Amino acid sequence: MQCLQDARLSAKLAFLSPTNQAHLLRYMDALTARQYARSTVEAIVTVLKRLLRHLPPALSTSVWKWFCREVGAAGFKSDRMAR
Repeated sequence: MQCLQDARLSAKLAFLSPTNQAHLLRYMDALTARQYARSTVEAIVTVLKRLLRHLPPALSTSVWKWFCREVGAAGFKSDRMAR
């Protein structure tokens, strides 16, 4: 079941580079571990896509770098990253 969910999420994250996908998946795994609803976690992808799509490229890059830095600073750990 997890593989089907991963495949569905991978398709939704195709707009990101593999490195950025790993950052976002790590964050989403942390939220799932904290018992956030699956729909809430998946909504994050939709919100990020809409936000980044409407920003100029330079600003979009800056926002994404900030997000990844904040996710890393929060110290999120994931089984997915250990595999």
